[in-house]
Amino acid sequence: MYLAQGMVPVEVSGKSVEELDYEIKSDCEDEGELVTCADMCQLADAIQNNSKFVGPLNLEGQALTDISGLHIGRILSRGKNITKLCLAQKPEKCQYTHKTGEYIGEALLKNPECGLTKLDFKGINLGERGLQRIIEAVNDCKTIEKLNVGIVTDAGL
Repeated sequence: MYLAQGMVPVEVSGKSVEELDYEIKSDCEDEGELVTCADMCQLADAIQNNSKFVGPLNLEGQALTDISGLHIGRILSRGKNITKLCLAQKPEKCQYTHKTGEYIGEALLKNPECGLTKLDFKGINLGERGLQRIIEAVNDCKTIEKLNVGIVTDAGL
């Protein structure tokens, strides 16, 4: 897969894109590997306008914020493109808050047959409100088989 205009996948080989993997694979965070919130907006637009892509979206280790969670929610609320979503973070670098849980949870409630089978928040503290929204959504969602809720505090319990 080759990239053009930020993070929008372009098919060069004629093969269809089967997964979108933007995981940071090492501690060396090269500027070229980092996905920005603007990139996530472009990626969400591209996925929503693509009727053929169905597969996993791996954003593990990316230093994204709640704005990215809003764009991911937009994808999940309107289609069946994403089968697995990994937002796992190192807790000390995580910039997600309860808002990401609320955005993604709300999206799943709007589209309970979204096609998502796995949702991973490893290393993320969604707080009480974000965790509550995710649990409500997963209970209502017909397709999710596996959930990692991330860091659970006493308030979250």
